[in-house]
Parts: sequence; structure tokens; C-alpha cells
Amino acid sequence: MLKVQNNEKVDFSPTESSSGSVAKEDRSSQDFSNRYLESTQETLVGLYAQRDSGDGQPVEDINGIIHRVATSVAIAELKYKLSPEEIVKLSMKEALRHEDVTRWRQVFADHIGNQKFWANTPANINADPEVSLNVLKYWAHGNLAGLKEDQIWLRSEHLRKAVQVKETKGLNEHEIEMGRLAGQLRGKGCLAACGVTYVEDSLEGIQEAARIEALAAKAAMGMGLNTSSLRPWASIISNGAAASGPDRFYEKTIAKAVEAVAQGGRRGGALIELRNSDHPDILFFIDKKKLIAPPTMSSIYMEVSREVSQDPDEDNMAYKKRLLQMAEARYGQLYTEYLERQNYLKNTNVTVLAMPGFMEAVRDNVFYQATFNNNAWTGSLYDPRKPVIDPKTGAIQVNRLTKEPVYEEYSVDLEKYPQALDAARSLKNAN
Repeated sequence: MLKVQNNEKVDFSPTESSSGSVAKEDRSSQDFSNRYLESTQETLVGLYAQRDSGDGQPVEDINGIIHRVATSVAIAELKYKLSPEEIVKLSMKEALRHEDVTRWRQVFADHIGNQKFWANTPANINADPEVSLNVLKYWAHGNLAGLKEDQIWLRSEHLRKAVQVKETKGLNEHEIEMGRLAGQLRGKGCLAACGVTYVEDSLEGIQEAARIEALAAKAAMGMGLNTSSLRPWASIISNGAAASGPDRFYEKTIAKAVEAVAQGGRRGGALIELRNSDHPDILFFIDKKKLIAPPTMSSIYMEVSREVSQDPDEDNMAYKKRLLQMAEARYGQLYTEYLERQNYLKNTNVTVLAMPGFMEAVRDNVFYQATFNNNAWTGSLYDPRKPVIDPKTGAIQVNRLTKEPVYEEYSVDLEKYPQALDAARSLKNAN
């Protein structure tokens, strides 16, 4: 079992509360270890216990985790019991003595300890009573500064930087204190299991999104990101080059950055990628969500043999050897893609957001207008199900500069779907 060093507990001994009453019963040090198998305790301590910054060993046992989480969450009740003026003056000892904190701490500890529920991973890892109180004080100072609820939180980074560089001219005392607290709280105390962020359609915006998601993973937090703001694959950018598209940027930049950061040092990052159903690259997005079987040499060899004919002056042995070389090249390429997809889907949930009218279009079996930046898309649409095959090698063709696979433009077999012609004529991006 994991060795626990110096299981330091906050002193929750029964004392006079801030309202003058004395807590009737102290259960803050209640022992719940008999409710958990030794192997379960080892797992929970390994996942959630606070650790020594020097050697990385746990400094909490199962009871330490339970009471820390219960106390941290219970302190939030003070927002509804005390005024902002009272909160900003509150000490940690006074907060712990408050009768509502005592009562809710016992309720939460009892429910967690008796396995009625457990908090999510970020809460179990990051919960800290001192951080909880400082978050309350940050909010209280914002309230006293006359800020609206959304501005209290949206201004945290601005105020932190202003205090850090000592450019506080024009800020009142409460805003300055908010900046100081924001500096103390940065990177601490995240209790949410998942958040969302936004990515701007620029290289700098993509790198910033990767930075934000990596920091969220560091705090054991999952992150959702809608990549519909990124321009489609192969569209022309300002320098005349072709865009990599949202799928490549997300998989190769953003997802990789998060995968490299284990959540809270305990587990891999959990991501959600979202895409609007009217984005020009929606087919690429849907295609990578599919779970496919690993490629096999026999099936690829048969596929290549159907595509490549024997040359007139080529004997059977030379022809079979050429087919085998082409099949091996394609197999290597497809198996690499298979492994990348499996690894990607292991950590990323891929979700399509149905835009207005999309489900009706599916129901009526009609085309749906692709858009980008709220404008009808008039550029090319490509089909990831139809890669361009090199007739000489049998491998998927790639762009010589970007090494990206080359795909055919999206098309419909009019003999099979004759109604597609009239439907396409109603769209701005139809040829």
C-alpha cells in the first residue's frame, strides 16, 4: 500500500461558532477507513491525495481526502450566510468555526465517507479550504467594487496583471485586492470537471487555445472546444498557402499538448471537440469519429489487385511482386492512421452540433448549405472517404509541400441519386 507521510489534518475541534453557538457534535475527524477495502484506499490515495512537493509521496490517507473535500465545499455556504463586508474580513479559523460550515462539512463528509457519492476528480485533487475562502473573498471584493457578476470573473486576469506590474492607477482598493487574490489563486482550486474555451482563426489563436487546454489538464480539468471557427482544409490563407484545417490543428497541436499533460499528474487528459454541422469540413470531422477495424494485408492486396492491371510485357511473378510492394506501402500508411485514430478517440469525444434546419435536411434527404463565419461557403468541399490513389505505388497521394493526403472533391452519383441535381442547384456552392 502507498506510504502516507505526515497526514496533517486541519483542526476541526468543536469551538464557539461565529454566531456564538457551539457545535453540538464534532465529526470532522470521523474515521471512515473501515468502509473501504485496503486496495480501494490505495487507489483513492494514489489518485487524489495531496503530495509532498519534495518526493511526491502522499501526505493524506482516505480520511484526510474526505475531510479536506468536505470542508472546502462547505465553506462555499458562507456566500449565502454572510455579507460581502463580513467575508472580506473573515479569517480561516473563523470560517471553520461558523455553524453552517460545521454543519455542511459533516453532511458532506458523512455522504462521501459512507460512499453515497464522491466528488469528481478535479475536486478531489484540488479542493483546499484556504483556496475556497480566498475565492469567496475575491467575489466579495468584486461585489463591493460594484462589479456585475460576470465582470467579477472576466476581469480576474486583467486585475492580476495590473497588480503584478504595479499599474494600479485608476483601480479602487477592492479591485487591487481582487488582483492580489487572483495572483494567489492562479492555477489553484479548480473543482469543475469540464470547461469550454474558444479558438480564434489564426496561428496565435490556435496556440493560445492549446495553452489554455494544457493548463486546464494540469488542474485535472477536461476541456471542450468548438473548432468551427477555424477555416476549412485546403482553403487559401493570406500568404497564398493552403490552410491545414481544424482537424489537423486540433489533432496535431491542441490534443497533443493536452495528452502530454496528465491530469493533475494522475491521468490522461479528457477532451471534447465540437463542430457545427454546417462547417465545410464536417465530413472530415464525422469520418474521424468512426471506429474502424485495423487494416489487413490480405484485404489491401485484393483491393490493389482490382485497381492495378498487369502490364502487357509484365510476367505474373513481376506483377504479383509489384502488387505486394504497393499493398505493403498502403498497409503501412493505413495502419499508422489507424493507430493515430485509436489514440485520438481514446482521449477525445467528438460531437457534432446540429445547426438549425440540419435535422430537417437529413429527414427530407436534401442538401444542406455549408457556411463559414455565418456566410455561405462557395469554396470546394472535399470527401475524406475518397482519397486520391497514386496509380504507380497504390498509396494515397500526398501534397508535396504539406505531406497532407489529397482527397477528391465531394460528389454525388447522379445515376444513383438523380434528385441531387435539382437539390444542388439551390445551393450557392454547387457547380
